Amino acid sequence: WLEANYEFHQALYALAERPRTQALCVQLLGASQPYSALNIGTLGGRAKAEAEHRQMIEAIDQRDPARLAELFCQHLRNARDALLASMAE
Repeated sequence: WLEANYEFHQALYALAERPRTQALCVQLLGASQPYSALNIGTLGGRAKAEAEHRQMIEAIDQRDPARLAELFCQHLRNARDALLASMAE
């Protein structure tokens, strides 16, 4: 699942058609993989992430870049918040 998640995020970055920004995002994505594994495995975030991914795909299908950006930012915030909450416990 983590490999599919990685590929999904890479595909999202490619949509922007900004190679330098995409390269930076992919680098950050790689660095965040251990945290993604924790969120998905230990914190039970897989179902939530999959639902968020489906919403992003719908925004792409509807050609709504503003909605996609909103959903993507919320997706990142949700993952961050879950990780921070787990560290506070």
